[in-house]
Amino acid sequence: MDIQAEINRIKELGNGYYFIQEMQNLSEQASSGKGDSLKILESMIGECKESSYWKENCRYCSAVINALAHSRTSNSLKIFMKFIEELPEDMPYGAVDLIGGLLPVYKKIILGSVKNMAYQSDHKARRAIGMFALSNMALDDDLEESEMRFLLDLLKNFEGDMYYSENFADIAKSYLSARIKEYENQDDILDNILIGV
Repeated sequence: MDIQAEINRIKELGNGYYFIQEMQNLSEQASSGKGDSLKILESMIGECKESSYWKENCRYCSAVINALAHSRTSNSLKIFMKFIEELPEDMPYGAVDLIGGLLPVYKKIILGSVKNMAYQSDHKARRAIGMFALSNMALDDDLEESEMRFLLDLLKNFEGDMYYSENFADIAKSYLSARIKEYENQDDILDNILIGV
């Protein structure tokens, strides 16, 4: 299959219903390893690495990233992480927010990578993606107590950035503080039960 010809055919569909259907089909095929679907998605996402391209084609790039993430394979994760590694610092807010929101579909597999991104103060876009992804995982209750404590400590020292991450960080801090308090209360109850036995 000529991958570029297939990409051009998909692009000609515009951004409407048929385009979305085609992207969902690509995602399902990539998930089951059919044909060249993953190669097509990899080529498509490669176009979205530049902030100027993203700004001009945000609907297209959003659909491509959604399709890739929702295929949920180890190969799609490798492509996704490589894409994130190559992003410029000036990626638009919408792209950073979307990527940080989609990474948690890979669950615990990405936890180490996301923690590393959240620590990166030298690359604003990747740092914000890491913060968004960790916070989303916390809000979805996908973090263990120790990971929640790690994130809460990270968020306590977090200063704002151009991606408005501090707003999301405040929400996550409130949630994490309440969840950790619940854990501590459960521990106290268990201690009292054990003392009484």
